[in-house]
Amino acid sequence: MADKALRRWTGIAGLATFALILVVAPLYFVYLGPPPRDNVLSRSLVGMFQLVALLSFVAGLQALIRRAAPDENGLATVLGFFGVVLVAVNFVAIAQEAGRVLGRTDRFDPTLVGSGAEGALVIYGPVGRI
Repeated sequence: MADKALRRWTGIAGLATFALILVVAPLYFVYLGPPPRDNVLSRSLVGMFQLVALLSFVAGLQALIRRAAPDENGLATVLGFFGVVLVAVNFVAIAQEAGRVLGRTDRFDPTLVGSGAEGALVIYGPVGRI
C-alpha cells in the first residue's frame, strides 16, 4: 500500500475509533437503573465495531512506524502487541456483558456487582488499566 493511502486509512480508522467511542459511552448512562436489553446489545455491537476500528488504527500506526523509522521495529512490535491485547481483553468484556442479558426478559444491569459482573470486574478494572 502506498504511504499516502496507508496514512489516510490509518487516520480514518483513528477518527472512526474516536467517533464510535463518543457514540457508545453515553449509552452506559442513558437509563437510571437497569437498562433495557436493546440498549445493552446496541452498545455491545457499537463497541465491537469500535474495537475493530481501533485494531485497524493500531495496525496502520505500526506499519507507519516501521516505514518511517526502520530502526524502531521493536517499538512498532510492542505497539502492535499491546493493541491486539487491548482489543482482545475488551472483546471478552463486551461478550460477557452482552451475554448476561441474552435470554432474559426482565430488565437486568450487567454492569452491577451481584448480577454476574464479577466475571468482567477484573477485566474492566485492573486488567484494563494495565
